[in-house]
Amino acid sequence: MDAVYVLGRGSGWRDRELLYSLRSLSVYVAGITRVVVVGHRPAWLRGVLHLPLGDPHGYKERNIYEKLLLACRDPRLTPRVLFLNDDHVAGAPGAAAAVPDYRGKQLLALAQHLAPGAYRLALENTHRRLQERGCTTWNFDVHAPMVVDRAAFVAAMTSYDWSEKFVMKSLYANTVGLAGTPYQDVKLARGHTMAELVRILRGRAWWSHGPTGLGPELKALLAALYPDPSPWEAT
Repeated sequence: MDAVYVLGRGSGWRDRELLYSLRSLSVYVAGITRVVVVGHRPAWLRGVLHLPLGDPHGYKERNIYEKLLLACRDPRLTPRVLFLNDDHVAGAPGAAAAVPDYRGKQLLALAQHLAPGAYRLALENTHRRLQERGCTTWNFDVHAPMVVDRAAFVAAMTSYDWSEKFVMKSLYANTVGLAGTPYQDVKLARGHTMAELVRILRGRAWWSHGPTGLGPELKALLAALYPDPSPWEAT
């Protein structure tokens, strides 16, 4: 199974988020046949299939959607792919094909806890359009990878009008009828001590981090957990 990353130019850490995600993939995730990177290509990458594409839209989710759509339309890729973001980190052994369809609460329940803004609007739009089609309305936009069927993704996602704002993973998963596996999401969004990090991350198959969570302790932990280069980086 191919692993597909979509990558912009917003890294504040010289794209080392992707570097450590790939290292964790190499250590823990079995069955990866190839890595595909859509969008920006860091200079240190090697041995990947690169599909260049810019970020023309002001809304991040649409840029991500168009990058994954480009990958899903490429006949060179495996029929099903593991879709990841560069801040996804594997923490336990598993097979790419067996990654669950992780989901959180209902989209509207999540939206109601957010201040008005683009992301809340995207959640509400996604909920409304899914309801119109009689689909479930779970939030699949948690911070973990997702197995995507390329043909189903193209058919489902191109049936919507993307002049509206949507959340991509939820729109796809509910449209194609994925049941989903309830998931306790972890995205490190602030600095933690090393002891806190060890407690939070112990036993997790996947976890994630944001720019505000990438403090010195987390950077040191990533370096300690994944010291060896992956097959996809120049040494």
